[in-house]
Amino acid sequence: MQVRQQVSPIRLFALSILILAGPLRAQDEHWSGAFAFSDGTNIEAMATAPNGDIYVGGKFTYIGETPVSHIARWDGASWTSVGQGTGGSIPNIHAMAFDPAGNLYIAGEFTTVYQSDGTPLSAAHIAKWDVTNQTWSNLTTGTNSAVLAMAIDDSGSVYIGGGFTTVGGSSISYMAMWGGSSWSAVIGNSSGPGGWVYSMASQGMNIYIGGSFTIVDGLSTAKKVAHWDGSAWSPLGQGITTGGITWSVGVDDATGAVYFGLGGNSVATNTDGSWVSAANIVKWDGSTWSAMAGGVNEKVEAFLAVGGDSVYVAGNMTAATDTSAQSVDSPYLLLWDGGDWSAVDIGLNKKAYALTLGASGTVYLGGDFTATADDSQVLSGVAGWDGQNWGSMGAASTTWGYLIV
Repeated sequence: MQVRQQVSPIRLFALSILILAGPLRAQDEHWSGAFAFSDGTNIEAMATAPNGDIYVGGKFTYIGETPVSHIARWDGASWTSVGQGTGGSIPNIHAMAFDPAGNLYIAGEFTTVYQSDGTPLSAAHIAKWDVTNQTWSNLTTGTNSAVLAMAIDDSGSVYIGGGFTTVGGSSISYMAMWGGSSWSAVIGNSSGPGGWVYSMASQGMNIYIGGSFTIVDGLSTAKKVAHWDGSAWSPLGQGITTGGITWSVGVDDATGAVYFGLGGNSVATNTDGSWVSAANIVKWDGSTWSAMAGGVNEKVEAFLAVGGDSVYVAGNMTAATDTSAQSVDSPYLLLWDGGDWSAVDIGLNKKAYALTLGASGTVYLGGDFTATADDSQVLSGVAGWDGQNWGSMGAASTTWGYLIV
């Protein structure tokens, strides 16, 4: 059960070199390690393919000694480019996801993709990679500005969100749906979101969104969060009635619970007017909002549900407050077990932005961390956590990249 996320850029310059200490398998439940990225400002997206391969995207031109252009694939033994990557004045990738047929969609700020032979293809902010035939295709003329969020439902429909106002040459603002051959607005009865969409997640045919909007399809209770079921919009209670932008969304496929990363100390209001105070994070169970104990002390960037109501949370936070009002110190990575918070080992020494689930249940995370919180174990940008142990690929680099999802 994987959730996807997008976040803000972090700048990074210089060349890095990756030295492998031994063979690694992306599907191995005990795999963990560090990927070295060079010459890049962000690795902003990560997705696990149906066969277990790991794709990363952002703004970089090398991974170790392998030249790649802003997107790469790890097959369990080595890195390879995906075509010849993306281009444009700002070639960043903010989101990526696989459709039910195993094709990869990417979205962000890029305006061009390059086929394997170097042939350029105009692709304004969104493109599709045919994994079988190893070719890029565009989705008509794309959007007129960056795509910040993306999710794909079980039918293969692709939803995108951002601050754009034109999609496929038509006037469509903030959110759109690609049905396989054309774009359409996600309007329900009359209109879609009334403001920017920053985050998005899918569960079956359901799409959950977060952002800065305060109305969706005429629903004034759809404040900063909303639900699309494939044909109609609905609010989640009365929404987030106090607080900033909803930055992140994650769904637990098994339980149906939806988790939202909020903009600071917030209030989530139920349909009957009752409310909960939520510090940067809140849970929706399908009918009611609930606080996650005392919340966390900073912005949440990513969620990853791993079964049994357990959810890993990564981001800028350094601690959570448990049900006894005690601080749970676990910098940049925490675990919610459905009832309370716990630390993940001793945490990390710098921020984590990305979480994805490996084929054998390993939790992969990425960020700008270089070690565990006490610097006792080198992790260098990406690590695997099997529930008990960390490890490293034994990488040496002058600069580390960032993984965000």
